[in-house]
Amino acid sequence: MEELVKEDRFGLTPKLPKTLEEIEDGCILTPEDLANYMGLSVRQVRRYCEQGKIRSLCFGRKYVVYGSDFKEFLRKSLIRPSSIRELAN
Repeated sequence: MEELVKEDRFGLTPKLPKTLEEIEDGCILTPEDLANYMGLSVRQVRRYCEQGKIRSLCFGRKYVVYGSDFKEFLRKSLIRPSSIRELAN
């Protein structure tokens, strides 16, 4: 997380594709929605939720994810060039 703060300070925050940036922060997404966006299986998305990799709410065995939490997961998952990683450290 500290790395992201440094990126913000230097103006190097990675940008998501426009289609993903347009997801509203308060929008409620299902594992099926996330699987479609990421090209993964629904089971893999549920695993990410179970493991806490994607911040989610669980009601019984049903998971929901806020748009803001999904976009945060994607930003953290973006691969950064080594020069930016070195700068952030």
